[in-house]
Amino acid sequence: MSTAGRLSRMPAWLGLCICFGLVGCQREEPAGGQGAAVPKIPDKAGEEKPAAPALPTVPRSVAPASRPGAVEIPSVRLSEPAAAPGEGAEGSVAPPPGGVVEQDAPDAPPFLRRAELASNWVKHKAVETGVPGKWDGIIPAKIAPLIAPYQIKQVATCEYARSKAPELVAELLSIEAHRCEDACGIFSVLATGELSKEQGQLARTDKRGKSWVRHIWRGRHYLRVTVPNGGGGVGAGEACEPLIQQVTLLIPDSAPPELTEALPRPGLDSEGVWLIRDWISLTGPGASELKPLPSRQTSALLGLDKDSLMAIATYRVKGATRPNRVWVVQYDSPDQAKEAYKRYSTFLRGPAGPEADSTMLLAPRGKYLVGTWTAEEESLAPVLPKLQSNLD
Repeated sequence: MSTAGRLSRMPAWLGLCICFGLVGCQREEPAGGQGAAVPKIPDKAGEEKPAAPALPTVPRSVAPASRPGAVEIPSVRLSEPAAAPGEGAEGSVAPPPGGVVEQDAPDAPPFLRRAELASNWVKHKAVETGVPGKWDGIIPAKIAPLIAPYQIKQVATCEYARSKAPELVAELLSIEAHRCEDACGIFSVLATGELSKEQGQLARTDKRGKSWVRHIWRGRHYLRVTVPNGGGGVGAGEACEPLIQQVTLLIPDSAPPELTEALPRPGLDSEGVWLIRDWISLTGPGASELKPLPSRQTSALLGLDKDSLMAIATYRVKGATRPNRVWVVQYDSPDQAKEAYKRYSTFLRGPAGPEADSTMLLAPRGKYLVGTWTAEEESLAPVLPKLQSNLD
């Protein structure tokens, strides 16, 4: 009997079973029910495959294979989502886009090379550096002549911004000197505001203008931190403290300058001490209290230059009609001190005017010359000899 005949005599229910069995054997789905779709494999070589998705996706959990031939799809581990500009992991801040840190000058000071400082301050403007004679655009034109007489090694500027308050930008100006005396001198003629002292450094904070400004002397560095417009209403001072502390801790400190340490302490006004190498520096904002000044000719008489250093100190004495001024000049050699003493004495014996009446010099001792511009004040009588003895 033919196959068709046999099938025609087969019961109807048995035929249905055979059909369902044939259909069920045609395809076996992976374990796990409604799993991820199986990607289509190209039929022809060279057929372009679909573009990969921009970000990987995590497939649904797939149960272990329970039947022969079932495929177990491995899970995909997602990388952490990219941080938004200015934000990073907890307690840190991601550097801003654009590779600002990579744009830092190769000779940038180590304490300004950081991509981030104080957890939530990030580099906003790359470090620019310069040297004396080549600092245009780095040193403001109005202060360039004030600091030019000092022995300066390098100047640098950059900016940091606070990630959670983008309007709070801190502009940093660093001036590195060859000697701590020069850095302290720059601080003395540029710094304004309330004076504060910490071990190894001096600071002044000026809140009087539109900008919040902190001046710092530490070791061979003068550092100025400026927040334009006070940070747009943000508490600039409080917000900048962690930034300033972290920067200054990276700057080596030093012993105080020899000349300022030699000044007798009784009656000394610590806010009225200046270190200069040329008279022009006394026209700086930090020396505005030192008025009126002796004539510009005094600088030439004393022979001030890059190799000499002058300290001017203020003494407050009860009952005095004006602040008492004492000064000392340190020269390279005793001969230079003697020549300056001779020039100044000769000038005072001539028609020098009222300046001669208030100026007094002591004979030079070694490479130091000591004097005062308020000689009429009897309270200064013990100060000058004591100052001179402190320099021995």
